[in-house]
Amino acid sequence: MSNNYSTKNRVLKTTTYLFTIFLSLTLSSGVLAQTIILDQQDLLDNYENSCYDDHISFFPSIACTDDIKGYFNVLPFYTNTVYNSEYARGLNDGPAWQGKGVNFTTAFGFSGRWGNLTYVFNPIIQYNQNLPFNTGVQYTSRNNPYQYPFDDIDYVIRYGESSDVKLYPGQSEVALSLNKIKFSLSTQNMRWGPAIYNPILMSTNAGGFPHFRIGTNEVLETSIGDIDGQIIWGLIDESEYYNDNPGDDQRYLTGITLGYSPHFFKEFSVTVHRVLYTQTRYLTGFFDNGLAVFSGIIAPDKGKTIKGRYFPNDVYDQMMTLSMKYKNIDDRFGLYWEWGWGDFAAGISNFLEHPDDAGGYTIGLWKEFTLSNANRFRLLFEHNDLATWDIRYTAGYGPPSFYIHRINRQGYTNNGQIIGASIGPGGNSDEIRLTYFWDESSLSLEYQRTRFNDDYFFTQVAGNQKRPFDLEHHVGFQYTSKQFNKLTFNAAFFTGIRNNYLYQDPILKVNIHSKVAFRYHF
Repeated sequence: MSNNYSTKNRVLKTTTYLFTIFLSLTLSSGVLAQTIILDQQDLLDNYENSCYDDHISFFPSIACTDDIKGYFNVLPFYTNTVYNSEYARGLNDGPAWQGKGVNFTTAFGFSGRWGNLTYVFNPIIQYNQNLPFNTGVQYTSRNNPYQYPFDDIDYVIRYGESSDVKLYPGQSEVALSLNKIKFSLSTQNMRWGPAIYNPILMSTNAGGFPHFRIGTNEVLETSIGDIDGQIIWGLIDESEYYNDNPGDDQRYLTGITLGYSPHFFKEFSVTVHRVLYTQTRYLTGFFDNGLAVFSGIIAPDKGKTIKGRYFPNDVYDQMMTLSMKYKNIDDRFGLYWEWGWGDFAAGISNFLEHPDDAGGYTIGLWKEFTLSNANRFRLLFEHNDLATWDIRYTAGYGPPSFYIHRINRQGYTNNGQIIGASIGPGGNSDEIRLTYFWDESSLSLEYQRTRFNDDYFFTQVAGNQKRPFDLEHHVGFQYTSKQFNKLTFNAAFFTGIRNNYLYQDPILKVNIHSKVAFRYHF
């Protein structure tokens, strides 16, 4: 027993000694920790940081990585407490889910670099009080009290019936950089395209999923302009609240992004993004699935038999977006537009006849004004529309809503949360934010209007005056301040007024949504 203990003790001492040497070497130069995007406020504070100039088409949650060859950092300690009085509400906060009652999230960890190898360990722990609220199970035949009642999709609106504590890998990554190319294994979130609140394909709304990524580490300067891009291969999970079939618990996801900015018009950029996903039980081989992002966009799997099952239509769900952005640093002005397609076209003639089939879009702008005392005002506006209901009348058939698929029935979700825009299938929204900046502080007034699931409304309940639009007005303020270069404090208070909750007239819900967050920088 004593010999065994001595051996363990020697191993522990040796490990500690080697780790101390490693730290002494890597801490020879002082550096700052990476910027980690953990919630919507982080995104708003960092979306125009200079380090994002290294990207055109995609924006990682682990941003502003230092170029020093050797370092070790303790990441800022982060806590976030959110309270909802009437129903679950939260957006762009990664794996965290903000249910009714008190929700507490904390994140911590470390990051570093050893030569060309960088690593980030940033787990997230969350507690949910998870008080009961009306989830609409009585309004449809779906008979699942935890899922969104009006679509067959793994879209959780309440995670069980009791409080719980969960651990997530968070914004963690191991990456190898060779020249300007980066190879990484990661669970971090990514934001694709220029949208700030509701990117159509890839956002920070759901938890990051495990994936392997190959892409540019920074913009590649070529003779024709600046280029960036990446390809990802990953796995997304079904939640515990969809079905009891273990055979369809995981889906394989692959995607590609490409961005271009011409030399003669540096303020302008255009990006293309594509995502495909299917259940892992339908995978057939490396070339069929590993290179799926290079397959045709016109129903490539139509009429296939896979593992004994015949698929009259596509086995993959495909989504694509095209975006354009104008950003003038001197005038402090930005304008962006994104158009998305939510499914394969049935054929070339079908595409030419209905190029807007299963289409959605985002438009947005921001403008900053500098005052005589060097303080600033910033105006931000974004409009999103993911409704596809109109094509059902003009084309005579019914394509599914964004993020919904008839074969991959869990949809474009990870653990029950939408990977794309937080407004969900058929959503329509406007966001307006006015922010005043002074010293190390800012105060924002915000308004968000969300009309939920127009696709369901116009195809199922339109004309029934007893069940009008499910519409939420969300208005309030946020205050952020950084003190002593160490502590960042963020407080928010919003009131959500939701008319005809889940299409039920005259149900009116008033939700108090408050937040207090701290980040301590070591």
